[in-house]
Amino acid sequence: MIPSTKSQRQLIGIACTQLGIDKPLKEKMLVERFGKTSTTEISRLQADEFLKELKSKGFKTRYVPRGNPRGQRIPRAAGNVTAMVSPKELEKIAAVAALISWRLENGLALWMKKRLGIEKIKTSGDAYRVIEGLKKMFENGMKKAHGPEWWVRIWNDPGIETYVREHCPARYAAMMMAARYEAGMISPIQHQTFLASGRR
Repeated sequence: MIPSTKSQRQLIGIACTQLGIDKPLKEKMLVERFGKTSTTEISRLQADEFLKELKSKGFKTRYVPRGNPRGQRIPRAAGNVTAMVSPKELEKIAAVAALISWRLENGLALWMKKRLGIEKIKTSGDAYRVIEGLKKMFENGMKKAHGPEWWVRIWNDPGIETYVREHCPARYAAMMMAARYEAGMISPIQHQTFLASGRR
């Protein structure tokens, strides 16, 4: 048996948090399907099967392009009406959380509860706080590991590359795009369009 990977286990943890599946319920689901209580005990194929089931329940992993660029606040409902969390906000949370190496399988849920006091993301306000917190954690981690100019480096991970292009600070934007242009990753038109837009 080929054991489940760390990436699979992290995604399952993120999915359960997004769907409001707590640890006892997740363990029950694993026992019913595979006779195991932990994702560390299941195979890679079983983990894929479990992720497919979670996706069928609404878990989203696609990175949302330009979903809340730096400095742009997520829209809120006016007046006393509370805006509920949207599918795009949940997708954004899953995408950024997937870039972080959590020490524990349910790391996202534990972090949300400890740092933000949020057990389940219900409102757009909750989503905004989680997204901004995750972005800060990810960026600080990358800066610590690779230096302040980590934005300029070319990454093999598509998720990191997408994040860099969507959130790169203005002071690194020109160097970041120049590096990708020189590597043949973008066309001259894309390069010029990005620089002309002045987008952060």
